Amino acid sequence: MNPVSRRAFGNLPDGRSATLFTLTNNNGVSASICDYGATLVSFCTPDSSGELKDIIVGFDSVEQYVQSDCYMGSTIGRFGNRIAGGKFSIGDKHYQLDINNGPNHLHGGLEGFDARLWSAEAAEDGSAAVTLSLVSEDGDQNYPGKLEVRLRYMLDNNNCLHCDIEAVSDQATPVSMTNHAYFNLLGDGAIDDHLLQLNCDSYTPTDKNCIPTGEIAAVDNSPFDFRSPKRLGQDIDCEHEQIQIGAGFDHNFVSRGNGSDIVEIAVLSETSSGRSLSISSNAPGAQLYTANYLDGSVVGKGQSHLRRTAVCVEPQHFPDSPNKKHFPNSILQPGDTYRHSMRFQPGLI
Repeated sequence: MNPVSRRAFGNLPDGRSATLFTLTNNNGVSASICDYGATLVSFCTPDSSGELKDIIVGFDSVEQYVQSDCYMGSTIGRFGNRIAGGKFSIGDKHYQLDINNGPNHLHGGLEGFDARLWSAEAAEDGSAAVTLSLVSEDGDQNYPGKLEVRLRYMLDNNNCLHCDIEAVSDQATPVSMTNHAYFNLLGDGAIDDHLLQLNCDSYTPTDKNCIPTGEIAAVDNSPFDFRSPKRLGQDIDCEHEQIQIGAGFDHNFVSRGNGSDIVEIAVLSETSSGRSLSISSNAPGAQLYTANYLDGSVVGKGQSHLRRTAVCVEPQHFPDSPNKKHFPNSILQPGDTYRHSMRFQPGLI
């Protein structure tokens, strides 16, 4: 069995071809990655009876990914999530980024890393791994500095999918990269009955434009308390002001990690399939998004992607952190290396 296979995945509007790399381990578990957007296209994991099923909500071809604005499975950069007004300063230099989400900059701009064709190389050492690289030139989407990115997906024989990102820059620049996978442990249907546990004691409330106010609020006695497993649907339509702002959950939670060690952030589970998924990272935060804005207008993998038929847990720096000095630092300095490691560990309940 070849641990890495590849096939054509369609063509970009400019005629370049995209490739789908499939990583398969000794258990038959597999993950597929497209070089367009360094996108996680599928992750086939076993249920309690051993049946493998794809738990990633997404599409069947690169053409569909190009046409979508949902960031499904994409690698997000240069800066994931929102920056207020697209403005930030480093020292005495002021920068204005694209405005592409209401009054804000979102997920790296009009042509973020999700919309790039990355260079990709399959592992040659017999491991189920693929390494993707990208160069973002100085001024790309108005970000300062030439940023060189290297990302490695690896599927081990414990069924854990590793995603390790490194980046260096020749100028100080904001960097917060993540993967924007949409998960559904049944493969399709509503996620209201999925159980979620978040190992997070606090979150960052937002204003009406989904920009953090700067407060770091305790989750105690609020709909944001997922410290014990809770149905996603339990509080998703409650009258709490923050839920109304996000049209559900669309908030950054504060990890219990120290910013360097990889710690478990979330455990998602679903009782009828028996599947679970643990998500770990060394990032200081993670965005919980309950697909509140999917509306059925996009179709992939044989289904219309309806509202709240998936959930995202996106390890990240806090949104708008370049403008919130008390948030964990997200500015990468020349000579330093940005490192972000994510682990997606399927299991059974």
